[in-house]
Amino acid sequence: MTLVGEHTRRVMLQRREVVQDPNSNEQVDSWVNVRRIYASFDDRAAREGQTDGQVLVVQNTTAKIRYRPELDRRVDNQAEANHRILDGGVVCNILSIVPEGRRKYQILTLERKDDN
Repeated sequence: MTLVGEHTRRVMLQRREVVQDPNSNEQVDSWVNVRRIYASFDDRAAREGQTDGQVLVVQNTTAKIRYRPELDRRVDNQAEANHRILDGGVVCNILSIVPEGRRKYQILTLERKDDN
């Protein structure tokens, strides 16, 4: 079990917003910073591949954070798709959100994609 004092990594919680591209008038996804939060991470399996000649490392990890209402599926039933974590410039897509305790913590399953 991770204690509050072990949430030592500061990351940025971001929310997806759909905006209109001024050049093409198409709807495009944009990511807006919501707030900095503290998390503890537990890295899981990683795999390596290539995309456009670059090595891509995909790391599955879990993060434990304090409860955030915007990540509660009762508030936003698309919370995983509408939010992500930015960890030092690395995008972490949220695959699942599991509450722990009575609205005290949330366990996020994340997919980190690092370009090397």
